[in-house]
Amino acid sequence: MMSQMTIRINDEYRVLINLYKREGLDLSLFEKRMAAVIINGSRILHLNTVEGVSIEGSEAEDGVTAEIKIEEGVKLPFPIHLCTGFLRNEGFQKVIFNINVGADAEVRFLSHCIFPYAKNFTHEAIARIKVGKNAIVTYDDTHVHGEGVRMISKSDVEVLDGGRYIGRFSLTKHRAKELKFETNVKLGNYSSAEISSKVKAVRDDNVEMKEVLSLEGSYSRGRIKSIVIASDEARVNVINEVYGLESTQRDM
Repeated sequence: MMSQMTIRINDEYRVLINLYKREGLDLSLFEKRMAAVIINGSRILHLNTVEGVSIEGSEAEDGVTAEIKIEEGVKLPFPIHLCTGFLRNEGFQKVIFNINVGADAEVRFLSHCIFPYAKNFTHEAIARIKVGKNAIVTYDDTHVHGEGVRMISKSDVEVLDGGRYIGRFSLTKHRAKELKFETNVKLGNYSSAEISSKVKAVRDDNVEMKEVLSLEGSYSRGRIKSIVIASDEARVNVINEVYGLESTQRDM
């Protein structure tokens, strides 16, 4: 279990730095002042926390689990970086992020998945996010893929009363190959959510996307926006669903 400043400066770490430079990604990830976790395969290369943020990571045979907690009232002026890398050609990786954001907090997560050399690789990602009362959470997820990535991603988000969640997913510069992407958001009283995704599918890519908003609380509201471009022999299936209980409909 890792829960404090940890850096493994090795060839993997240096390769990730160079890939971030090549792709024009945010290099502040590698600064000591940033809360961040950097993963390659099943190893944690870098873990750092700041005041008000707790990150604990554990390594397993095929991946990593990270427990992330934001204290009540914390408002970070910079993002929390989540970097998931896999620098081999083939294999399997499972990454789990359990994120708990306290009441009245405001935080942005900047997530990058880096699989540039993948030819026969499966990446399974699970995110469980709890947004506290009146908290604001933004989660930006950008991907750099090789030619052979099979990605299975599921996010379950709970937004408590008065909270706000903004989730953005992007896979446009590289091949999707095989993508199964699912997001489920449950909204409490007076809470809101905005979910958007951008995906490009080419050649024989196969993309399945499902995004669901459940307006369980009174006066909760949300929006889903999906942009998918498909060409060649690519196959795409997009499902967007919004459910509202009777008690959420009054005065709307």
